[in-house]
Amino acid sequence: MNLKVFTSASLRDVLSYYTNNLDDLKTLINGTHRYNLKGHQVKEITQKQKDFAQDKLDKTPQLIKTKKQRKLQE
Repeated sequence: MNLKVFTSASLRDVLSYYTNNLDDLKTLINGTHRYNLKGHQVKEITQKQKDFAQDKLDKTPQLIKTKKQRKLQE
């Protein structure tokens, strides 16, 4: 069996990408439930989670702009 080993940094990067994905944030804002990997409803999305996702989504354009500016300065 050939298993890939993930470092904690690579796992963090993957999870960060997924949880900061714009489509995921929009789904949290507009959705009603979370789903497991088999597609079954498992938990209701709270208003606090929706507000957090909306705040992150609202800040995204500024974060992108800041990252671009930092790269230009390097």
